[in-house]
Amino acid sequence: MPECNPMSDAMSRRTFLQGSAATAIAHAIPASANQTASSLSRRKLFAYLGTYTSAVDGGGNGKGIYLFEADPSTGALKQIKLAASTPNPSSLAASPSGEYLYAVNEIATYQGHTGSVSAFAVNRETGDLTPLNT
Repeated sequence: MPECNPMSDAMSRRTFLQGSAATAIAHAIPASANQTASSLSRRKLFAYLGTYTSAVDGGGNGKGIYLFEADPSTGALKQIKLAASTPNPSSLAASPSGEYLYAVNEIATYQGHTGSVSAFAVNRETGDLTPLNT
């Protein structure tokens, strides 16, 4: 069976993914807490992607956490903007309520330790992230 590579002919995706974190997790967060399956197609879903911002095993050219709008009927993602500038957010996790987003920052030192975790409040209407603490 031939190997399938959906990225081979998508230059813009390839360029974007070159700067993405190898272990980035995109997590869709409903824009409203009371969404049902039938209302998902009418309401916005947000997804976040963490990207390497500095050299980590080959470098990175991202700027932090990017906000995407997800189309639940097709699975398509549309990039909206840079949601938060934070160093090397290699893993992301949303709180069960969707009110908070946590990023593991893969950095050499932070206050005498290796790595850090950043917490953000999620604006469920706009997808904006507000830094809470690191």
